[in-house]
Amino acid sequence: MPALFVGKSFDPETLAVLNAAFKGVCADLGVSDRARYSRETVARKVIELADSQRDPQSLRMAVLLALSARH
Repeated sequence: MPALFVGKSFDPETLAVLNAAFKGVCADLGVSDRARYSRETVARKVIELADSQRDPQSLRMAVLLALSARH
């Protein structure tokens, strides 16, 4: 199991929110399926911020803001 998921468990509703936000951020940033490192970075940030967001759009925006602040 990737370290990203150690100690984490998500109910089906939360997984749906995480998945929608992840896919949305990847689409917004043009991150392809082949960009493993970029996808992992997005996934880490989605999971990191998931505790404070339950709406996929809000989570998506929070992740985009957090990632853009890094650059």
